[in-house]
This record gives sequence, structure tokens and C-alpha cells, in this order.
Amino acid sequence: MKILLLNTDDFTGGAAIACRRLLKALRTYTDVQAQMLVQESKSGQEGVIQLNNSWFAKKKAFLRFVAERLYFLFFEKSKEVRFQFNPAKFGLDVSDNQYVMDSDIIHLHWINFGFLSIDSIKKIAQTNKPIVWTLHDMWAFTGGCHHSRDCENYQKSCGNCVQFLKTPSPNDLSHQIWQEKRAVFSKVNLTIITCSEWLGNRAKKSSLFQNIRIEAIPNPIDTEVFRPIDKALARKKFNLDENKKYILFAAMRVDAVGKGFAYFSEATTIINKQLSVNNIDLDNIEIIVFGQAQASDFESLPFKVNILGRLSDLETIAHAYSAASVFVIPSLEENLPNTIMESMACGTPAVGFEVGGIPEMIEHKKTGYLSQYKSAEDLAKGIYWTLFESDYQSLVNNSRQKVLDNYSEKVVAEKYRKVYESIAPPAPRRGVLSSQLSQEQLESNIPPLGVGGLLSIITITYNAEPFLERTIQSILAQTDQNFEYIIIDGKSKDGTLQIAEKYKNRVNKLISEPDKGLYDAMNKGLKTASGDFVWFMNAGDEINDSEAVKRIFQFVTDKTDVLYGDTFFVNNEGEIEGLRSEITPHRLPKELKWQDMKLGMLVCHQAFIARKSIAPFYMENNLSADVDWEIECLKRAKEVKYLDFVVAKYLTGGISNKQLKRSLLDRYEVLRKHFGLMGAISAHVQILFRGVGLILKNRGKYW
Repeated sequence: MKILLLNTDDFTGGAAIACRRLLKALRTYTDVQAQMLVQESKSGQEGVIQLNNSWFAKKKAFLRFVAERLYFLFFEKSKEVRFQFNPAKFGLDVSDNQYVMDSDIIHLHWINFGFLSIDSIKKIAQTNKPIVWTLHDMWAFTGGCHHSRDCENYQKSCGNCVQFLKTPSPNDLSHQIWQEKRAVFSKVNLTIITCSEWLGNRAKKSSLFQNIRIEAIPNPIDTEVFRPIDKALARKKFNLDENKKYILFAAMRVDAVGKGFAYFSEATTIINKQLSVNNIDLDNIEIIVFGQAQASDFESLPFKVNILGRLSDLETIAHAYSAASVFVIPSLEENLPNTIMESMACGTPAVGFEVGGIPEMIEHKKTGYLSQYKSAEDLAKGIYWTLFESDYQSLVNNSRQKVLDNYSEKVVAEKYRKVYESIAPPAPRRGVLSSQLSQEQLESNIPPLGVGGLLSIITITYNAEPFLERTIQSILAQTDQNFEYIIIDGKSKDGTLQIAEKYKNRVNKLISEPDKGLYDAMNKGLKTASGDFVWFMNAGDEINDSEAVKRIFQFVTDKTDVLYGDTFFVNNEGEIEGLRSEITPHRLPKELKWQDMKLGMLVCHQAFIARKSIAPFYMENNLSADVDWEIECLKRAKEVKYLDFVVAKYLTGGISNKQLKRSLLDRYEVLRKHFGLMGAISAHVQILFRGVGLILKNRGKYW
């Protein structure tokens, strides 16, 4: 099972660290083949893949980041919220990246700041791969903010965003982004993982995640690296006095309101006064700071401050935690902080506010002290209690055990493995041939439910009473019945459904409900199909002969992703009008590449069979969505097989012919998507001249 983790980078912030740790845990403790895809890597960790491998790619990534910030600049309430809200308008399309295409499951983490846009997520979803998304904040289910604080608009539809937007209104930027997310997420095979129960409960209340599976799994930590180290040895490493008490503070932009430094500063002043009242030597307490810190940031604190700087070596970080007597985190908004986990793993109790996922980590007076939210007095009380009044050794032991039981790499990796297994597509298989079926199954000629696994044949129908039966009969007449047959009906108003129900004992799945059009129905078919390959044979179309399925199976190997062949055109009466490759300008190559589709749809959709794992969802508002679908499949295919026989019969006069003008415009959009602006214009000039030539040659007819 191949899992691809995606994060903006592998070095900035807690999400990057958590993602890297999960990568290591999966590769160490499970048989999952995990890799991590990032824009830029600095960790050097095994399994991390960097996209920005050139100077130009790095500049483009920076420009996407700048574009995001400039876009929001016109909406932001103040510069203080500039990085607390992401519109996700600019991002990278990674859907055709080889690592994405090769994976079985896509696992998103923190993907903002110009890495993935909402449209990028849509394109990943169109690969039809299951997506797991581990949330490190609230962004995925809000209208753009990473933490909504007291706002609960995300439970409805966002809008009236008074905290982050300068002109809040019911249809403001937050509501527009919420609408964009709703349009995308409603079509995604999505599983949500939250690092804390607190965030999970918020996600479950979100209007965007209704009817989506949500589970809480904490981030993992290497308990062999983050371990208790003798305090005397740890303090010696930093030239600290082994007899003093040290308060540890991890700095990450102390000017950020959400980090709560002002409360920490006030709490130290309160402690200083309390020490004086209790006649405790003020010099007995010092502060340790690591992270992004300047000496000037801490001039107001009453205690000596030892600035260790930004630490990157994990062993050194573990020594810093072990050197401390208590770790203090005064953050006002947090999910499941890595810093608390690291401190506790090193046997150092923590003090923090009762907010976010912190109460899940700090058990009050058991592994530390939970202070009342935004109370500097109670924060000071917690620090003082831990240093002077608690059963300190019990806090040390309990903190370490809490991490071993809940956050160790092995424990967390196993939880993720079970999630992956529950949503992973079935492994490729060759299926069961007719010769392996029972005599009863052969005589009844009924598809063996639960046995066939290689192929799903799907028929889309709506008000097709005159044509549906011949389609069904051509499918059920196959000598090799090792396939799944699905009929998707758009709630027909004529006798179509009655015809389908005549064959209900021979049809694996029959769904009749309103849809939004042909390609919405075809997407339903893709979601319903369980075979390794999908083959659309819509109402009026037919499989050409009864041996077709058997012959197709003979071409399939474990590497095959696409099979294609030729098609007969038939009229409403089912009479053959000719071979498509002979009566149209679309000559069928024996080695098909996606670039061959530049001048039109070379392969009739009814003669194009694709492995489901590479098949994207169809564009629903484009009449040339079938062209786009075939190109996308060919781009993802490792092996494409030519079938040297006529595969299907195609009923002429589809929606593209009935809405020709719109079809041409939609085809232009598809070609521009894949071949660029100039490529699309060049192709249409060639198509135009070719069409004029054919019309003159055929006396007014295109073919």
C-alpha cells in the first residue's frame, strides 16, 4: 500500500514536524510504503521528495506565496491577521505528478502558503484516489481562517467575518471561500483525521464536513530521542546551574497575540512577588528560551533569561527539555502542541491554558497544571505549584508514561495503518475466468456476484426506452461473465426503468435517482464501481460481439492501465453505418499517447477501458469531458494496450452533436487545459482546415 503525505515543506512549524514524524513512524513500524511530497525540503530525511528542484521552481513557489498575501491584502482587517487567514487561490497542480499517480492514498497535511489551492485539491480528487487529511488547525472547514476563536459561523456557511475581514458581510470573502470548498469537498472521497479530540469535535460541527468520516489520532513522537536525561548532565551541556529551577519557554514570534507571551510575562512578575513574600531567593529561578528569540524580547522579565537560540538537532532539543524544571506554554489557540508532547516525553511537566487540545495532554496536577484560560494569575499559580508544592517525581513519571501510552510512534502508526486499510482500493487482481466458474453459473449465465473483480461495465441511461434493452442484451450475452454490471438511471419518466428492472437479477447494481446530467451520472458510476477496470457502455451503445470481454481479459496484465480499440457507428435502428476509424478523420494509432488527442478524440469513449485507480472524475459542466477524461487516463497510464478487434457499437447523435456550438467551445477549454493557449489555438486551426477539406471532399458532409 503506497501512501503519499503532502505538506507545504518539511521544516516550518509544528505541522511539518508532525508530518515528518508520521512518515518515520509509518516506515519504521508498518509495511506501508510511505513518502512525503513537499515544495521545499531542508530535513534530509529519508522518504521526503522535494518539488522545487530548480531555481525557477523555487521562484515560482515564492511568487505563489506572495500572490496569496497580495490577494488577501485587499480584504484583511489589519496586518495582525495577515497570516491567520488563507484564501488558497494560488497553488500547484500536482495531480499529474508521478508520485501522486503511483500512490494508493493521498494524505494531506498543512498545504497553505501557495502550495495547494482549493482548485489543486479538486484536481487531486479527480484522480479518484482516497484522500486522508490530517488537520493541524481549523482551516479546512472554515472560510479561510486557521483558528476561528469564539466564532461559530463555520457551523453554517461562514460570512460576516468580523475578526479577519475589513468589510464583513453575508457574502464576504469567507463565505465565497466556504462555497468553493463545499463544491469541491462534496465530491471528494475524504477521511478527516484530527490531532486532538477538541479539533475533531469542532470539525464534526462544521457544515463542510457533514457525513464525512472524522477520527482523532494524535501526532507521533520518537520516545527514544525524546527521553528523560539526567538534569545535571543536561544542564551541564548549556552551562546551567544544576541546583537552580528553570522555566522553559519555546519562542515562535513572541509578538503574535495567539502565542500569549503577554500572559507569560505577567505570570513571571506575579511569581517574582510571591517569591519575595515567601522569602525564597529570587536568584534560584531562571528562564530558558529556545526558538526564534532576541534578547530584547525578554528585557521586561524579572528573572535571568538564558537564550539557547534556534535548535535543530533533536538530541540537543531533548537536552533542553530535560534541563528544565517546568515547560510553560501560554498559547491562546492550539491543537495538539508538539512542544508539550516533547517536554512530557523528556519527563518535564507542562503548564498551559485550558484551551484547544492542551487538556488532552496535560492532566491537571497529574502530568502538569491546567490554568484558567487567559488568567495570568492562574498561570503563575501553576508554575509556582509545579516548582515548589507538587509531588514533582510523580509529575515526571506520569508525564513520561502518558506519552508512551498515547503518542509513541508505534501506537500512532498502527492507528493510521488501520485507517489506510479501511479505505484503500483493492489490490490489482486478474479476476476469475469463465473456466473457473461453477457449472451452475455457466448454465445460468448470471454474473457471479462477489466473484468477478476485474471489470465493471457501467450503463448510463435517461428516457432511453427505445435503446436500453439492446445495450443490456449485448452485455449479458458475453460468454465470459466475470464482470460487474451497473446501471445508473437519471429517474427516467418513460419505460426505461421498467426495462432495466426486467433484468434486475442479472444486474449487480441498479440505481435510479435524479442527477445533474450525463457526467454527474458517470461520476456516480465510478463511485459505485468495485472492479479493477471501468468500461462505459451507455444506453443505445452495444458491445460488438459476445466474445469481447473474454478477448479483452487476454490482453490484461498487472501493468495494464488502459485498453482501447475501434468502434462501429450505428443508427437508431441499430444498423451499422461504418467503422469509426474509416469514416471519420480519427485514424486509430496502435501506440496511443495522450498527445495524440490534440486534434480530437481519437478513441470512441465506448472503446476505451481504464483501470479505476487512475481514472479521474469527469468534469461535470463540460460537454467534452470525455475527451478530458481519456487524456487524463492516458497521462496516468503506465501501460496502454491496443485491442486489435472492433470493441463496441456507438449510437450516433449524442449531446455533443445536439449542442455543437457549446461542444466546440468546451473542447477548446479542454485542449487549452492540456496543451496550453497556443497549443489549443493551433489545434483548432488545423481542425478547421481539416473540416473544410472534408466537407468539400464529401459534398457538404463532414463524414
